[in-house]
Amino acid sequence: MNIVDDFNIHNENTVPSPRKKSHHTLWTLLLAAVIALACGYLGSYLANSQIEEKVVIQKVSMSDAEGSVIPAVEVAKAISPTVVSITTEKMTVNHFWFGPQISSGAGSGVIISEDGYILTCAHVVSGANSINVTTFDGAEFTASVVGNYEDGDIAVLKIVAEGLQAAVLGDSDNIQLAETVYAVGNPGGTLGGSITDGIISATSRTISISMENSTSPYGLGINSRTVSLDVLQTNAAVSPGNSGGGLFNAQGELIGIVNAKSSGEQGI
Repeated sequence: MNIVDDFNIHNENTVPSPRKKSHHTLWTLLLAAVIALACGYLGSYLANSQIEEKVVIQKVSMSDAEGSVIPAVEVAKAISPTVVSITTEKMTVNHFWFGPQISSGAGSGVIISEDGYILTCAHVVSGANSINVTTFDGAEFTASVVGNYEDGDIAVLKIVAEGLQAAVLGDSDNIQLAETVYAVGNPGGTLGGSITDGIISATSRTISISMENSTSPYGLGINSRTVSLDVLQTNAAVSPGNSGGGLFNAQGELIGIVNAKSSGEQGI
């Protein structure tokens, strides 16, 4: 993405400079509307590719008998195992005279089926020659990209695994202003499983991001194009490495994928 470069691991407290817009305040922007689209895309991909593996979305109840508000600690226990850390390596040629260089990156992903399908941002894995996934319990897997929808900044990964805990999918269309939300991800590329909380600051924002496609073999630049996204805005803290991680509501349901962060004033 054009605001947070997840292919350069930063300290968690370091926030890259955003695209400048005069007098604008801090907007932490999270992709949510694409959840339904991405899941539909995944289903279409599986059908068209005639993949016979059964995709099972685990249903975990987050309501008690009285339907009261779920304590934050219980939500954390339910959602933490559904989010993974992602590390990548890609070969780049930054200059004709220096030859190929290997760059490392980090991001996050959300398990959407117990047999190893993972949702993340397309920009997290774009151009990667290798993708590694670490689950909440520390298990490591090699991942492959099985679906990619750059217009929505969404990618689907697959690891060879069974019995994973998948996120329960919520409905971002029903989200209300000031609802409590939790962001789970891998800030800084080294702090996997970190959880922050906040509220929904706006239910519909439009942002434009630059999708980088590849580096010229002669170091002459990077091919890119701009895409527009409809996103949620929240004040839940996110950092480099959170991209591709989950945004969950107070019932522990997945309502968004962390996409972009813009810095400016603090506290909104």
